[in-house]
Amino acid sequence: MELTTLEQFSIESLTNCFNEAFSDYFIKFVATPQQLADRWHRGRVDFSLSGGAVANGNLQGIIMSGVDAWNGQLTTYNAATGVIPSARGKKLTRQIYDYLIPKFEAKGIKQCTLEVIQRNDVAIHVYEKIGFRKERAILCFSGAVNTTNLKTANNCLIKKIENPDWELLRSFWDFKPSWENNHSAVKKAGPAMEVWGIFDGELKGYAVKSLNSGYIAQFGVKKEAREQGYGASLFKRLGEKNETLVINNVDSRSENTLNFLHRIGMKNKINQYEMKMEL
Repeated sequence: MELTTLEQFSIESLTNCFNEAFSDYFIKFVATPQQLADRWHRGRVDFSLSGGAVANGNLQGIIMSGVDAWNGQLTTYNAATGVIPSARGKKLTRQIYDYLIPKFEAKGIKQCTLEVIQRNDVAIHVYEKIGFRKERAILCFSGAVNTTNLKTANNCLIKKIENPDWELLRSFWDFKPSWENNHSAVKKAGPAMEVWGIFDGELKGYAVKSLNSGYIAQFGVKKEAREQGYGASLFKRLGEKNETLVINNVDSRSENTLNFLHRIGMKNKINQYEMKMEL
């Protein structure tokens, strides 16, 4: 078994390994090369700091590493870990991390972070043995927006924000967005992500939405403007184009956000842990 970085592998080869690794996963899905390329671009993946295990010329397992500043420190984010079924039991995830960590340290990276589904006990055990610790629980939602019985704001203007003031939007947060939803990810996505605002004299709330799907990366309502129907009105508009909206990685401690999502018809489908390891 050879350990190597991944800059020499095509996106098709990486996709094939990824899909084979997740072929028996308890959540069924198959990714296309374009889907992974887009996601890893938003995740700031550095292929020279991503690792793979190779046998007989074929990838057996991969770890995709995003790199960026996070909580004031240069950080690597595990954008994907996968080991194909026939190569399991060989501690490849541990081996790849052991191979990558000196490279992280040489680049000045101070910490590693990742997200893992809470019911995936095997993966959590592996990550904890490597040195990761749980930081927070983050919840994933999806569903059709229903504001029938909710107060909405009348005579408001809802429109795209072409040049968002990110410092202003940050003041609307109840919690910090996860790696794939933060400002760096939104900026990396370029025109594939749109920022929408609801205005009533001034900006009262906003949401960042995928141009081609119902994925919501961020949202917030000005603290002084809550419980006045602005959030419900904004989501009602955003939900008109897509039958289902998807909102991932909501901090479980944000009771206001969780209550709002339940009220507009979102269903909590998947729960994750955000984990961190100091280097």
